[in-house]
Amino acid sequence: MSEAFFDSVYSGGADYYGLEARPEFHSFVRALPGPKPKCLDLACGQGRHAIPAARIGARVHAVDYSCVAIDQLRAFASDTRLAIEAECADVRILNPPAQAYDAVFLVSTLSHFDEPDLQPIVDVARRALAEGGRIFVEAFTTADPGYRGSGEASETASALKHYFAPNALADLFRQFTVTEYREFMEDDLSHGPVHQHGVALLIAEKR
Repeated sequence: MSEAFFDSVYSGGADYYGLEARPEFHSFVRALPGPKPKCLDLACGQGRHAIPAARIGARVHAVDYSCVAIDQLRAFASDTRLAIEAECADVRILNPPAQAYDAVFLVSTLSHFDEPDLQPIVDVARRALAEGGRIFVEAFTTADPGYRGSGEASETASALKHYFAPNALADLFRQFTVTEYREFMEDDLSHGPVHQHGVALLIAEKR
């Protein structure tokens, strides 16, 4: 699976996964310092998290390797005058300015890459964050039906490359101060037939 897979998925419309973030994300962005916090959204897709963050007042640099998604996000940001800079690039080799961001978003990002890619992506996020900056992470766990190959899996489960064992996501962020971590099952009604996901949610600070 690659850029071409997601280019195909996103070509059908500008909101394949919907544009509604979970309540914890809204709370996370609202708690960031200053009236216009600077945020980096790594593997942003069509802007499911970049858009609500910008609507709250954040300035968002949103990056994804699907140029179809980035073109859609650029158009949306232009039409709505949201402060989103959208860039088509591979987050594994991104070189953002050091300590330039108040927050980084990694939502579903890590589960779409192979295990050897995980630490380099976390390193990109850590370099980009200012001291005391915060990171919001979601990933899929081995409780997910996609990991088991069951019929309840997402219709795009074939694009997932890594599922996290219990507590493995928290361990990946051991260089951060983890302020919230939980694993849970949830129904997903945002795309395709109703299905379940096993989710790990982590919020941490760079210290």
